[in-house]
Amino acid sequence: MRSILLVAIACIAVFAVSCRTAPVTADYAKTYGEAYAKGFEDGFNKAKSLNTGGGALGSLSGGGYGSYKDPYYDDPYYGDYGAVDKESLAYAVQKNDLKKTKELIEGGRAVDELDPSGYTALQLVARLGFQPIAEYLIEKGANVNFQSSDGYTPLKEAVTYRKAAMAEMLIKKGADINFTDNTGASILYYAAQAGDQALVKMLIEKKVALEQKTTTGWSPLLIAASYGFHPIVTLLADAGADVNARETTSGKTALFYLIPSGNLSTIKLLLDKGAKIDMPDNAGDTPLLLAKRLGQQAVIDLLEQKNVKPM
Repeated sequence: MRSILLVAIACIAVFAVSCRTAPVTADYAKTYGEAYAKGFEDGFNKAKSLNTGGGALGSLSGGGYGSYKDPYYDDPYYGDYGAVDKESLAYAVQKNDLKKTKELIEGGRAVDELDPSGYTALQLVARLGFQPIAEYLIEKGANVNFQSSDGYTPLKEAVTYRKAAMAEMLIKKGADINFTDNTGASILYYAAQAGDQALVKMLIEKKVALEQKTTTGWSPLLIAASYGFHPIVTLLADAGADVNARETTSGKTALFYLIPSGNLSTIKLLLDKGAKIDMPDNAGDTPLLLAKRLGQQAVIDLLEQKNVKPM
């Protein structure tokens, strides 16, 4: 039974990594699985406390890797299991081998050669932060806006993996800051989801579009609120992002995700920006009713200063 449980935990962890989640520990993977089975409210806080990798909870769809290395592989996606040709461009760039990279390119290898997963060398080094190789590839004609089958670009990879210097270099070289992938997620969405305040600030300064939403209605501000990234919520709200945007599955606004934290300063900021406390979600719940149900008295007092009665 113990061995079966360990295998199950490992499978959850591997599945989470394959879906580009935040760093996963065995206890976190096991608890997240339990939380998923029991429901969000029963398991979220315990899973959050065990998430020592520093990533964000919420769904199996994101979070910043930072410098994380998958424990099953030498590199984020490739290990020495014979799956990758050691003479390939993908292998050379992932090993940060500029000399080998130059040999391959100057020997006639296509600079935008695809690896087995359909990614270019520039995408791979963008996520790893190997800037000298990235600059060399671009000099040799690498497409800075190449989109893989999932719609990802080199800039998306740099942002997801919190490589701010790489992201800034790619933008200077012509990377599109307003692209969206196959789910409608934007670069700003991924920066907010990764919890990278510096990247979000940089993108705002470069006049990135604030309201690009995923196919299910998630805006950058909404995703930041759902992950509890209060400084990023503040940046986006101050920049003019819609504080009443709703994701379509539940109909919740940012206030719904902020109220359980009890962070009065962020909640007050959204209220000052026009957040509606009587806007119901798809189940008829409102932010004020949620605060009452959770017993968040300080939040209730703040909300009721707006003189809106619970529905």
